[in-house]
Amino acid sequence: MKLLCLILIYFLMGCAAQQMSSNLEHLNTKAYQNKNELTGSYFKKSENNFSDKQIQKLLMSRVKISNSVKLAIIKLDHSGINYGNYYQSFYNDGMTVNSSNKKIFSDIINKSGRIKSISLVPTFLVPNEFSVANLRDTAALMQANYLVIIKTNSLTDFKYNLFSKNEATATANMEVGVVDVMSGAIPFTSLITGKVNIKKNSDEDFNSREFQQRARNSAEEKAYKALSDNLIQLFNSRAL
Repeated sequence: MKLLCLILIYFLMGCAAQQMSSNLEHLNTKAYQNKNELTGSYFKKSENNFSDKQIQKLLMSRVKISNSVKLAIIKLDHSGINYGNYYQSFYNDGMTVNSSNKKIFSDIINKSGRIKSISLVPTFLVPNEFSVANLRDTAALMQANYLVIIKTNSLTDFKYNLFSKNEATATANMEVGVVDVMSGAIPFTSLITGKVNIKKNSDEDFNSREFQQRARNSAEEKAYKALSDNLIQLFNSRAL
């Protein structure tokens, strides 16, 4: 089943790459280049959509980061797949950040001259209906200048070795968006991946599921460290 899933993924990726290549070739043709430039909007507007003037202002403006920044960080539900020799399980976790990853966020303050405080959004403040607008309102109530939205998913696998220690591999993918709370603009997004391969430790791992959980935590920690570096680079940028 696992092999079939991988074959299907590679097939779809190949089709997508081929489709993208053909689209790019079309954009470079003389017939397309000779067409008139689009200058207006053809979307039907509603009260919840931006006006053409608002869109133009967003596209023509830049975000200016103040010298004193408070970050609010929210981690949305985590989804993942555990593969094993005899089982495959799917799961969803709550909006929690473990203690080691909280420390990574705390270290950001020491390495960024602008970031003065970081707060994790508590679950009782999370809106029932997820949207950037609702999450932005929550960050405003917390008096945060910027909101960091994190969504993670992971894939873990277990390998049984007869003559050596068992192994586990884990890949943690992290989607990140940084929202400027005042304007609602999103000046930074990223997809971060953390990968690990570890061997079973009898002192730490009671069973294979705990072993896979440790691998997943290690992969997530790698991703969080990369996120930390990205946030420090973003908020230390002189261009902003």
